Amino acid sequence: MKKVMKIIMVIIGSIIGAGFASGKEIYLFFGRYGIYGKIGIAVMSLLIGGIIYFVLYSVKKYHIQNYHQFLQMINPKYPKMNQLMNIVVNSFLLISFYIMVAGFSAYLQQVYQIPVIISSGLFMIACYIIFQNNVKGVMKINGMLVPILLILIFYLGSKITFVQEIQEVISSNAMFSSILYASYNSILLIPLLISLQEIKIEKKQIKKIAVGSGIFLFLLALIIFSLLLKGIFYAQELELPLIQIVSEFRKNLSIFIWNSYFNFNLYFCYHIRV
Repeated sequence: MKKVMKIIMVIIGSIIGAGFASGKEIYLFFGRYGIYGKIGIAVMSLLIGGIIYFVLYSVKKYHIQNYHQFLQMINPKYPKMNQLMNIVVNSFLLISFYIMVAGFSAYLQQVYQIPVIISSGLFMIACYIIFQNNVKGVMKINGMLVPILLILIFYLGSKITFVQEIQEVISSNAMFSSILYASYNSILLIPLLISLQEIKIEKKQIKKIAVGSGIFLFLLALIIFSLLLKGIFYAQELELPLIQIVSEFRKNLSIFIWNSYFNFNLYFCYHIRV
């Protein structure tokens, strides 16, 4: 169970990026749909849980070692298409990495007045040190950061006393948003899941990992969803709506978003290195 929880922390850490933790993604994909957004969160969690199970089971069954072999398993008839997909995914990861480094540095400059070149340099040094142990390094840093994020999110959830429902937009869009959100995160999640073959996950652990990840993701998204509805009148106007909301509880909780930027950047840096 300890091993299962460590893996779940790594998976949750890869999904909870700056957009998720700041509340912007949750509002755009779910919050504006009211009650249908809650259903959308449930559907999204089920989809991601299913993807986690499928990928881990396939990696174990077919002894997949890398992303290229995974594509060959899914699409054996068109190898050239797999090569193109591999290039697209790697390019997406690289571009996302640049964006996250920029966001990480800009946030530190805005909040702590740290020059961009210094924060970027320190981040690269941290990546180099952490990833000397490959995926084990990722698990170690996630084992420290993700529990802090979980505690803070659940703490904020315990402060919710009133949630205001909003008039939903076109309800059918909520289901489309769920599928889109799960698909988007799968682009980033699948390479991580494949890399976990290094730690030799047992078949009996795969189901626990998939179910546990889905439950954690559902609860976290639902809490942030409720917090956004609590401040719905200004949330849609802000880039980091949860920063304003948490300030109602405790000013020092801005570290919550800082950890999210750091954790998300570690995830990208690992896969660009691979």
